Amino acid sequence: MKNKLDLSAFWKSLLDEHHRGRLSIIFVGLFALIGGSWKLFGHLNASPNTTPSSTNGIVINKQQGIMNVHSGSGDIYNFEGITLEQYETGLRRREKEVTEHMKAAHIHDLDLLKKERTAIEQRLSDIKFSYEGYLADLKDQLEELEKIRGQVPDKLFQKARDALLNGDNKKADDIFKKIEGEAENTITAAAEAAYQRSRIAASDFQYLSTLEHSIRATQLAPKNAFYLNNAGLSAYTLGKYAAAQPYLDQALALNRGQYGEEHPFTVTSYNNVASNLNKQGKHEEAEPLFRNALEISKRVLGEEHPLTVTSYNNVASNLNEQGKYEEAEPLFRNALEISKRVLGEEHPLTVTSYNNVASNLNEQGKYEEAEPLFRNALEISKRVLGEEHPDTATSYNNVAANLNAQGKYEEAEPLYRNALEIRQRVLGEEHPSTASSYNNAASNLNAQGKYEEAEPLYRKSYKILSKLIGKEHPNSKTVWGNWQAVKLKNKIETD
Repeated sequence: MKNKLDLSAFWKSLLDEHHRGRLSIIFVGLFALIGGSWKLFGHLNASPNTTPSSTNGIVINKQQGIMNVHSGSGDIYNFEGITLEQYETGLRRREKEVTEHMKAAHIHDLDLLKKERTAIEQRLSDIKFSYEGYLADLKDQLEELEKIRGQVPDKLFQKARDALLNGDNKKADDIFKKIEGEAENTITAAAEAAYQRSRIAASDFQYLSTLEHSIRATQLAPKNAFYLNNAGLSAYTLGKYAAAQPYLDQALALNRGQYGEEHPFTVTSYNNVASNLNKQGKHEEAEPLFRNALEISKRVLGEEHPLTVTSYNNVASNLNEQGKYEEAEPLFRNALEISKRVLGEEHPLTVTSYNNVASNLNEQGKYEEAEPLFRNALEISKRVLGEEHPDTATSYNNVAANLNAQGKYEEAEPLYRNALEIRQRVLGEEHPSTASSYNNAASNLNAQGKYEEAEPLYRKSYKILSKLIGKEHPNSKTVWGNWQAVKLKNKIETD
């Protein structure tokens, strides 16, 4: 039976009612709790191959978006957002729009459109979970909006709120643009309007506009850590890590000053600054910040808390990236044991932790020790997420890669093929993960001397990658080299 998780209960112990919904955890490519602008992004890579592991697998049994929201007066009222079906329809409409834009896009715009389409595909791959994230974001937006009640005309305020509730992003953006531009409004209202516009743009996957509006909010309210963190995250999403750094640094300094060291917001900021440094290859500089976040989490939240699990994983991943695999191993194992005790065996974060420990063992050449952990992750994924899920495909791929590393090529072959077939059905033919699976399956056949079978798979992988990321991309060049090498082997064998 699939587990059900009530997100509000899950995070109840983390923050008080006023701040709930502003903190979320993101393991890039792995596991996401999307619920507001206070995001904690990690950098865990649980896969021993070129495809990152992803476990966005919490099943939410909620069809209508009904939640409690706190008004500025302290009153509580219910709101009902768009339905799950309306949310999915909107995502598919946006996916179609982005795909059409890609056909005529200039090469300089193509990378951003690909990023947008990938983000949409990730949400569609686990629609119930991403819908819950949308509701948490909406709740957060409405709570933020309450700050400017009374500072703008009541009629305009209500129109903005109704547009957000109805999922009418264009109308909401037009209203906030008007609020932002009207001179009689206070700076606080203008800053909040800019922030709201950034959230609207993000929900439409318009990342450049997200960054533009989030920066505008910080210009109007330069001492607001919430807006600074949002701007940093917006730049981070676009891969502008150097640009993100000052915003995240300022958010950390303000949180330390306002809340002190012993607060979840400060933990979040330490992790965000460190993760951004990691993306710039500054692993040694990031390490003490990750360690600070871990120590604070342990003191404030306790050992048995999901945010502490995150911090263990972040420190361990940082050490892994420095090649300190033996030092990282006990931290990964701690994260796994806590996940199993607190969240249970059949939870996506536990799957992630199994994969992290196994990948670390792989890096140390302990392939036999890693194998049962990869297999555990696969079995849990199959039970919790089902066979037809991208993360289950990744787990098949992880087990196969581990067997390949042990020279068990025949045993690995059907698992590689399973991963490929799931990705073809779920993600489609023209997807980077599908291209990766073609390459992996071909490499496995190549290792067995089945050159004639391997050649068309390499060819398909190269065709997909050259279309998606261009012929000059390093991954495309690697697959091209693989393809040409096996063609030569096949020719020699035939001759």
